Formats: sequence, structure tokens, C-alpha cells
Amino acid sequence: MRIDLTTDEYRQLIDVLYLADWLLTAHKVGDDPRVESYQQLVQKLYARSQEAGLSHLIEYATEFDQYFPTRDFESDTPIHGFIDEYDDETFWDELTRRLAERDLIAQLGGADKVQKLSTEERIRKLGHFEDHYATEFARHGLENLRLESPASKVQWRSPQRPNRDR
Repeated sequence: MRIDLTTDEYRQLIDVLYLADWLLTAHKVGDDPRVESYQQLVQKLYARSQEAGLSHLIEYATEFDQYFPTRDFESDTPIHGFIDEYDDETFWDELTRRLAERDLIAQLGGADKVQKLSTEERIRKLGHFEDHYATEFARHGLENLRLESPASKVQWRSPQRPNRDR
């Protein structure tokens, strides 16, 4: 297959590849075999940056035998703004959903009872809690959120220093 791209389109492709690679690897520690083929494709397409006249955005690191976005790319891409927006929305959505699920389980007396609800009933009941939390968070953010064992009651301890006399 052959795809012809303008320099501007290839520049956008680099942004999309960066975003995809970030989504696949940003929270990973170590190698994940599930993303290996995707990373190989990203590398293959990053390698073409010189042909597109965009070698200032992607560089090859011989010590890692891989291509990486440069500082010029990092400072010239709008992708980080999209990532920040996504992270922010995901945080509030997940917090709202998980608190709603927790409260519904508590109200009904167990997760097994929630599972016995019809889909429509579960959505309706969860929606009640989700609406409550969404309204609260929209008005006050995290200001009114408290844990039963707040971090302010956690005793601070000095980090253990290694014994250098050994």
C-alpha cells in the first residue's frame, strides 16, 4: 500500500502517532508485549521524518536504537493540551462513576444485588448518584471531598537512611 502525504499531513501524523504512543505507554513500567507491534509501526513512521523534511521533530538515538520526538516537537505540538483536557475529563468522569457505583452497592447491600438489577434499572439508579456527584464537583471541585481517614492525620516519618557503615 502507498499513501501520499503532504509535509503538513505528515506533521499531523507525527502528532497522532505521539498521542497513540503516549496512550499505550505513558503509564507503563517495563515492556508490554501487547503494544510491541504498535510501537514498531510508530518507529517505522517516525523513521520517515527526514524524507518529509521534519528531522528537527524526530531524532534517532543510537544508544536505544529508536526514534524519539525532539524538544522542538515537544514545544511545537498542541497534543499536550489535548492530553491535559482528556486527563481532566477522565478524572472527573471516573471519580463520579466510581463513587456512584460504590454508593449504589452500599445502598443495595452488595455488588451481587447491583448485578441482579435490569440494565435499565441499574443505569437509572447509577444516574441518580452520578448526577449528584457531577453537580457537586461542577460547583465545588474537590473542596468538599473528605476521606474518613484524612491524610492530615497521617504521621510524617523521616525517610530511612541507608546504613553506610556496612
